[in-house]
Amino acid sequence: MCAFIILYNNIPQRCYSGAFVLQVALANNINLSINVMIKKQILTDVGQHDEWLGSGYFNSFPGKKFSNTIKLRLLKCRAIFILGLTCFCSSVVFAQDTFEHSMALKFDSLLNSQSTAKHASGSEIVLYPDDAPSSLMSPTGFGGSGTYIYGGIGGTYPELYTDNKADLILFGGLSFGDPAKIVNVAIGVNVTDVHRFSDFSANLNISRQLPRGSSISIGTYQLLSNPNQTDSEGNTFYFAFGHAVQWARSKTPGLSALSYSIGFGTGRFLYKSPNDVDAGKGKYGTAVFCNVSYEIIRHVNLNAEWYGTNMGVSAGIRPFKNPLSICVGVDNLTKYSGDKPSMVFTIGYPLSVKRSTAK
Repeated sequence: MCAFIILYNNIPQRCYSGAFVLQVALANNINLSINVMIKKQILTDVGQHDEWLGSGYFNSFPGKKFSNTIKLRLLKCRAIFILGLTCFCSSVVFAQDTFEHSMALKFDSLLNSQSTAKHASGSEIVLYPDDAPSSLMSPTGFGGSGTYIYGGIGGTYPELYTDNKADLILFGGLSFGDPAKIVNVAIGVNVTDVHRFSDFSANLNISRQLPRGSSISIGTYQLLSNPNQTDSEGNTFYFAFGHAVQWARSKTPGLSALSYSIGFGTGRFLYKSPNDVDAGKGKYGTAVFCNVSYEIIRHVNLNAEWYGTNMGVSAGIRPFKNPLSICVGVDNLTKYSGDKPSMVFTIGYPLSVKRSTAK
């Protein structure tokens, strides 16, 4: 068999007809060997030991019937041998068929890889909210992403139920964790009395990204606050769901221009201030809050929100290439609580420690 393969490898392989000629040539070349083997077997069967007569050995056997039997047996043996050779060495004999099959596999692989690449490149990128502030008085369903420290200052003017008095608050904290893989955790500290640098409280936010541009968050505001300084009854806990609308693409690639959040909470979302109660505006708010944000120009959002006790509008701005964020707005737009509208602002800056690419 090795000799047949070597012989085959030295013959040009051009087409199916060439392979067939090769097959027949191989069969003809081994005729003599087949005849020798069958001749010996026949002489053994009939008990004759006459010597080999070359190519005319059929004439050496007595009887026409016996000679026809031998010829028939030889033809059957040749057919069986050729069939066996064809089946056993089909991948070698039909060289062009093997080549076409290999090329078909290569084309199949190429088409599969192109299909996968097309699917990957043509699939929709999941959009998340743009990088400008999207709310001022209410939380969103989106938290931080990566590891960084942050700090800022916020204020309102005039403070409710006072004569043109401003109120300030300092805040800072640490954010860590990937919300796409597990969760992001943001821990913050507030300084309510900025002039005396006193009246501390804590914030906590835990967020988790969901498929299709959604996210959830749970947290607390002003935990462990001074009851004599806070304007709400009890601690504030909340749950929020946020979604970035996928068809509204931001002017910043990979981000959404339209996002919203809805949630419910206790504390400042449920209870009105003691001054509201004294003013006859009731004790309870709605406990439900919501906000919507839309990018009007790049890095500038227009926001509207209901924060459980009243309504506000604001503009979220990221004016520079650095992550400095500014949000300026007006709250207490209805008579549901408070005695007058107030200007509100926050300025925040995150200092990156290790940013992730989750958002």
